Amino acid sequence: MFFLLILLVSLVLLVVVMLASPVRFTVTIDTSATKRVHTKVNWFYGLLNFELKDYRKTPKKTKQAAVKSRTISKRRFSKITRKKVKFLLPSKGFKRRIFRFLLDFIKTINLSVSYFKLGFGLNDPAETGKLYALLFPLSIWLKQHGIKQTELIPHYMDYAFYLKSEINIQFVPLKQLGLIMQFLISPVIWQEFYRMLKASEK
Repeated sequence: MFFLLILLVSLVLLVVVMLASPVRFTVTIDTSATKRVHTKVNWFYGLLNFELKDYRKTPKKTKQAAVKSRTISKRRFSKITRKKVKFLLPSKGFKRRIFRFLLDFIKTINLSVSYFKLGFGLNDPAETGKLYALLFPLSIWLKQHGIKQTELIPHYMDYAFYLKSEINIQFVPLKQLGLIMQFLISPVIWQEFYRMLKASEK
């Protein structure tokens, strides 16, 4: 029994330490040749490292499927009366609480860019030079805001447009979990949930 208690306490402490350790996402964007977004995840002070599946563009819905989806949505919406829709709309207090939660959540995330490289070309030296002149202030602004490795790569004799960048996203899960718990136990949320539940029964 004592051994099980120690094991349980150890597991709880391990989970707390893991949640208190920062999670770092490194997103590498390269549209020059591979046209993909590659993501690496680093967690628990570097002890856990893994890579997510590369993002690739998925085929769009066919026109027939999209029309069918809209038709089903209209049928479902037509079953809801105007009075019920009015009561289901969120109140001002609920909207303010959602907005405050989103702001606090965003503040817990640290975002930085390691480098930013933009290649472009209009197959005309004069036009490419004009575009370079337009984009040059952007590169200065990015450097002033922390992205020191900012580079514009003009291609004067061919058509080109590609982006190479690395974005670092870091956050501590324990902070997000605390914000979510505060949000869920907020009286405004429960009042709104009760009001919408009552309205849906009418």
